[in-house]
Amino acid sequence: MKKYLIILFVLLVSGCHTGVRKPIVEELTVKELRTAIKNNPEFEFLYPRIREIGRWVSSGDTLRQAKFGIVTYKQAASFMLFNIPREHFIAEYRDLHPNCDSLRNKASSIIRFYKKNQPDSLVSISFVQKTQKHRTDDVIGHYNIYEFIITPLKGEINRLDFKFDFRSEENFATDSGYCQVWKPISEITSIKCSTNYVSFKTTQELKEDYYFHYTINDVWYNGIKWSKLPDIVKECVYSSNPYYEWALDRVVKDTIDSDYTTFDDFYKQQISSIKHQKYPVVSELFEKYSEYKWYADRNISSD
Repeated sequence: MKKYLIILFVLLVSGCHTGVRKPIVEELTVKELRTAIKNNPEFEFLYPRIREIGRWVSSGDTLRQAKFGIVTYKQAASFMLFNIPREHFIAEYRDLHPNCDSLRNKASSIIRFYKKNQPDSLVSISFVQKTQKHRTDDVIGHYNIYEFIITPLKGEINRLDFKFDFRSEENFATDSGYCQVWKPISEITSIKCSTNYVSFKTTQELKEDYYFHYTINDVWYNGIKWSKLPDIVKECVYSSNPYYEWALDRVVKDTIDSDYTTFDDFYKQQISSIKHQKYPVVSELFEKYSEYKWYADRNISSD
């Protein structure tokens, strides 16, 4: 690891010391806790977590207590607060991944493509009418049939799933339902969907007092299967914010190269490595406790 990182680490840790040198298996007095928080306000939020780990150490066998009972509050707090600015790892990351800019440009192109071909740009849906049907004699009640006009906007649609409702000016919703169209639609087409929604509103009432609202859950068009896209791609498509580096990296990993290491992952690996080198015992303690919590939260024995 480069020397400047170690130097930076020492400077950071020197500013994180709380002055509390008691082992975490011992509870702090009110005076000690007040002093620690005064010296480092963040300690107020670290203390409950550290005490939780300290109690776990105390409740363990002799080996656990002997190994981790020497960890102090200062060491635990410094470990938890440890950080190095991300900028210090950029050059090293680029040395390991010289093609990262090229891959991110490809990711941007993928996002732009799907922005131009998001569901609402591929199809338009309009409400025609509603009819009510009574069920057979052995089933009490009725069901509603809604007719819609489906208009492809960029060519044939192979599949369409959407949900709908009708909303008042006060945003009160009524007559909601879900439609699935499995047949290809290459021209303006009328479809009908039935629902069990209990409503006696007429077509005229829905058109005069409410506005038709729909959300496309899935659409297949020209090889695009919207529901099959990675979530990060859909998040970027619908976001009005710029494509941040972390998002582009995830798009690269999820759509271009599954073996690609994102900068976020690389950064976390480097930080974890430095922390482990500087605080081997504390690092092992946190790893063991995290493992214990994972099993405990699922009521599984870790033995």
